[in-house]
Amino acid sequence: MKKIYPAILLTIGFILANLTLSAQAPDIEIGDGEEDQGLPIKPFISYSYSQTIFLQEELNIEDQRIHRIAFYYQGGRKVEDMVRVYMAHTEQETLTGFITEGLTLVYEGPYPVMNQEGWAEIGLSFPFEYNNEDNLLIAMTEDSPGFRFNSYFYSTAVDDNKSVLATKDISPPFDPFNPPSNYQMLNYRPNVRLWFEEIPDGPAISIQPSQLYFLYIRENEEKSLNVNVYNTGTEELVISGLDSEGLPFTSNFSGTIAPGQSQLVDIRFLPQQVGAFNGFVALQSNTSLNPVYIYVEAFAVNEMAIIETFQETTFPPEQWSVDPNSWTRRGFGGFMGGGNATLGSTSTFGYLVTPKLNIQQGDELIFYSSEFQEGELIVSHSTDQETWTVIDTMSLTRSFKRYIIDLNDYQGAGYIGFSGTPVIYLDYIIAPPIQLETPPNPSTNPLPYDGLTNGFITQVLEWNPSALAQGYKVYLGTDDPPTNLVNGQDVGTNRSFKTPVLNNDTEYFWQIVPYNEHGDAEDSPVWSFQTVAYEPVVEFPFEEGFENDNGAVPPAGWINQDGFWLTTTDANTGEFAARAPFNHPVDAILITPPLQLPELDDMAMTFYWKNGNVFNKDIGEKIIGHDTLYVELTADHGQSWEVKGIFSAPAIMQEYMPAGIDLSAFVGEEIYIRFRHSTNANPNFARAVGIDDILVQGAATEPLIWLSNDNWDAGSIANNTWKTSPEFRIRNLGADILTVSQAYFSDDWFTTTLVAEDISLAFGEEYVFTFAFEPFEVGDFMPTFTIESNGGEAEIELLGVSEFVPPFTFEGFEDSLVPPHGWMAHDMNGDQLTWMRAWNHAIPAHTGTFSAVSFSFDPYVGNLNPDNWLVTSKISVGENQEFSFFVAAGDPVYHADFYTVYVSATTNRIDQFEEVLWEETLQPKDTAWSERVFDMTQFAGQDIYIAFRHHNTPVAQYIVRLDDIEIRDKVIDVVEAPYAIPPSGMVEMGTEVQLLTDTEDALIFYTLNGDEPDTESTLYEEPVVVNEDLTIRAVAWKDDLYSDVSVFEYTIDQTWVNDITIKGFEVYPNPVTEILNVRKSNDKPAIVSVFSTQGKLVAGFKLVNQELQIDVRKFEPGIYILKIDDGENAGYSKLIIQ
Repeated sequence: MKKIYPAILLTIGFILANLTLSAQAPDIEIGDGEEDQGLPIKPFISYSYSQTIFLQEELNIEDQRIHRIAFYYQGGRKVEDMVRVYMAHTEQETLTGFITEGLTLVYEGPYPVMNQEGWAEIGLSFPFEYNNEDNLLIAMTEDSPGFRFNSYFYSTAVDDNKSVLATKDISPPFDPFNPPSNYQMLNYRPNVRLWFEEIPDGPAISIQPSQLYFLYIRENEEKSLNVNVYNTGTEELVISGLDSEGLPFTSNFSGTIAPGQSQLVDIRFLPQQVGAFNGFVALQSNTSLNPVYIYVEAFAVNEMAIIETFQETTFPPEQWSVDPNSWTRRGFGGFMGGGNATLGSTSTFGYLVTPKLNIQQGDELIFYSSEFQEGELIVSHSTDQETWTVIDTMSLTRSFKRYIIDLNDYQGAGYIGFSGTPVIYLDYIIAPPIQLETPPNPSTNPLPYDGLTNGFITQVLEWNPSALAQGYKVYLGTDDPPTNLVNGQDVGTNRSFKTPVLNNDTEYFWQIVPYNEHGDAEDSPVWSFQTVAYEPVVEFPFEEGFENDNGAVPPAGWINQDGFWLTTTDANTGEFAARAPFNHPVDAILITPPLQLPELDDMAMTFYWKNGNVFNKDIGEKIIGHDTLYVELTADHGQSWEVKGIFSAPAIMQEYMPAGIDLSAFVGEEIYIRFRHSTNANPNFARAVGIDDILVQGAATEPLIWLSNDNWDAGSIANNTWKTSPEFRIRNLGADILTVSQAYFSDDWFTTTLVAEDISLAFGEEYVFTFAFEPFEVGDFMPTFTIESNGGEAEIELLGVSEFVPPFTFEGFEDSLVPPHGWMAHDMNGDQLTWMRAWNHAIPAHTGTFSAVSFSFDPYVGNLNPDNWLVTSKISVGENQEFSFFVAAGDPVYHADFYTVYVSATTNRIDQFEEVLWEETLQPKDTAWSERVFDMTQFAGQDIYIAFRHHNTPVAQYIVRLDDIEIRDKVIDVVEAPYAIPPSGMVEMGTEVQLLTDTEDALIFYTLNGDEPDTESTLYEEPVVVNEDLTIRAVAWKDDLYSDVSVFEYTIDQTWVNDITIKGFEVYPNPVTEILNVRKSNDKPAIVSVFSTQGKLVAGFKLVNQELQIDVRKFEPGIYILKIDDGENAGYSKLIIQ
């Protein structure tokens, strides 16, 4: 192993001296203490939550935002906790408890730190705009359970309580918006670095983690790590590649990231030589801000070097040895978090010994070690495992540290032994190559696999490496053991060999014999394969749609090399297609029969391909480059292949897409075409690929229209509802540009999004459109949709059945699922959740067993940000009707869900709901069902639809509940009209008229001047006295409702006006100016009353004797009514006072 470690030592020195792994110096650095106060998180405890204040005068940066932070890690262990980071502005300078107001989430995800001392950065996925007026609060939760010993961050003491910390060992993690009541105040703050940047007006990039530690791999191997790239700007972020600054790092990712979104991006380490490769790389992007660098640290060692991590449960590892009762394997707590070698407290002295090593000049020994209870490690050397020479003795620390030992004084064959004083933990050992003293083992895992049939006539033989091998010899022939074609050809350290062109329909044998300086491997197996029969294709066009033999793959005459292509029912057309899964161990290769192309001017192959979502097996993201379909051609029977097309989709494809390969250069020749799917088997981003409808023919010269489907059955739906079809696609499978002149239906009730003049398609391009079935009549409808183009005419047969649904009157959600028949539910935010039916046992209904509900929070998903619509069937509104429903929230704390009720008087299309009937944010009281009622008078005589929309709901709410929705007649309170006692007619002067109504608690208002009465008129409180002819107009009123107006007309009966004498009374003089004399003919006492003409009593007198004198000078001159009543008789007389 070549000497690479001076570079490593230089890197370590750089890290320890600078304590930074960022290409850009921080704008702010606060704190230099070395205290462990559990800030900002406490990895030793399962869950922690802290807040810390940093003062404005410590920051003082205007008009910028914080986009990255770092805390100083002590370096005890490699840890990757899940954390959440929040920031807030605050006027407080000290803390007395946790702050909840204004907390803003700026990062949520892993926080990886290495077991080396230094700053550990976090790139914020939501940068924080600092106002430079308030102080800055930084809060951080640790959300990963478990106990990480010897792991903490440095803090610095301050004068007052600038931090608050809470810890616990029991789940769940802390909720910053419902902070714990038990906490400790600290006059410490974590050492922190802050990076600021200008607030962008375009794309901006943030990366987490911003430090990648690849550790050690062998040269010519590969290791990939991922970073999460966030677009924290306002426009699309375009990633075009990786600027590796000359280091052996690459990335497969290129593409766009929308504002507020993120993508996982792979960074791959591909060393071609040994060395230390440490520095900075940057993603190339369209951002105008300073580039964001990723620190990379990686080491490549000799391809034969030992890298032992004790991850395998077998102990000691293969070719290692261990003294009895000494070293054992511990399955946890290692440098990498897993296994490690342990010299325990009950162990006796003994050695853990490497295989015999071939130590060369410049070689070194690298390992990681830690101790417990003052353990001490001794590293020794021996040539015979009998006599040991101590190389070095190490006083270890409680944390894993890296140790490097120069082996220049121990060149040659020898062993390294580890011993010492317990307790010692030893892990991640990199040692020189094994000394070879025996022949190598036989090779294994042949490709093609042993016994392959129908193999191609040129094979690439491959095999696994053999331990101790320095090279390989290849044998190939039709004899067994094979010699007559290739007889022991030395291919060196290569582990693949391309055969010459072989005969068809022949069995071949092959053997790989590893060798080293001690000889050839013994008992190397002989493997075999059978080549395919020769069945050339001579008739064209040649088509393969994988429909024969129930979709058998390979079809007759084709070659499925190694058997990784499979059949699938997710086809472009027909029932079957061919599929290569995402995770085959070697390239999946499917080869056509030999194609003897005719002598035409032009030839071409077209086919359909689909990357992801094949046979509904794929979910989640797909990133281009993790799997790729290569279409290749050979004209020399596979000795060389020419790539004719490369296909890898950046996202999961929903439909097959066409592709074309020009074969014109090979007319008149015999060729093979192969479909080679290459994958890294990444379960997160690699996807299956499907191919179908392969066609080899003369090249097209004109446009050719193709439709993805020629029919759509909309099924049976309620009239006055609508249903949208799956997507249809028009493609141009010919040459030139495909245009559409017109497109039309043969009947009503179907619509389409297709716009003929918008269609202009080159080869392979497509136009996507849909249909909608929207019947407003009952019946069966079977129109034809015709598309006329310059590439031919195409027709689509449509079918839909419309069922009668009576107009809606009441819905309690008891008889069917949500939406009920004739109703519609729409998930407008695309989260696959909308209104649904809730059972009384879990969510109580208003009445009955079921209600309709829409959620804004799911405990398994989190906040849902709903935009869910529930639309009624048609409502025919009658006269004097009202609309009502019962609504409720779901929780007194998480109650503030918002909903809107819309009305459409046209159709039930979403865009027609423009008139808002009602909207509200539910309150704590609304956890109890309550009714909302609306007057529908303005819609009387119309057909309408009503939509309930659950939207614009703050985070962390819960649910909207609906029940007992109804259109009904209004209960109208009729106020009965007044009536009079006595009724209209001729009455005596002074008659008292009572006004009454049969409506309880109604008030009566009246007029005597002919005006129409209302609530501003005279309130009836006592009888109206009729002393002259008059008309009473009266109305009754209650709860804003008037009765009809009643009219009562009274005239005075003139026969009684001077009947006093008839009754035995005498009055004189009349008119009178001073004294009025009143006499009666008997001696009975009587009452004499004087009334105004309006019936008001002016004066009253008692007539005891037979005569009474009244002084009228105290009365105003005018006309009065005089009444004399002795109990048996009453007489009236008009009295004129002058």
